[in-house]
Amino acid sequence: MRPPCSDSSVSPDRSDKRPVEASNGAIGANGTPPHGSAERSELEEVETSTSSTTALYAAIPATYRDAFTALCGACPAGVPRSRWEQAVYDAELFLAEWGSAAERLGWTADDLFGLHPTVPLSRVDCMGLVWLLKGERVAELTADTARFERGLAFYRRAPASRLRQHDAASHS
Repeated sequence: MRPPCSDSSVSPDRSDKRPVEASNGAIGANGTPPHGSAERSELEEVETSTSSTTALYAAIPATYRDAFTALCGACPAGVPRSRWEQAVYDAELFLAEWGSAAERLGWTADDLFGLHPTVPLSRVDCMGLVWLLKGERVAELTADTARFERGLAFYRRAPASRLRQHDAASHS
């Protein structure tokens, strides 16, 4: 596995295969509308130059830059190095493919990069999307769900403000 956040960052050539938004707001990968039966092409050869690192960083929405930089900075306590390196690689790929769409759909840095502070890999309910990808690619992204290419889905946690509103409404 290559070193995380090195000069050989992922920058897939997807010029003809940009995410496509469906009428329901879902976004599909590989230039196709989102649906479960679509054939997914394999990841094309990636560039490994310093300019691609700069281009990737510049392409990361400002909303995620600090969290991505922190992820690249050091392996979190309690996380095996190989798992961290995979998360960094998955974050690079996700942000290159879906960063702008995720920002537009309201995904927060915590939704993507979050970990529990004391038991990071034991609390799945606190993990951000990139920690759960484990080498899979996102095939569809909506405001509340990221569907992986093999069919599993990650559901965003409701913000605390929405939970408080729901609790208040259910107790009245």
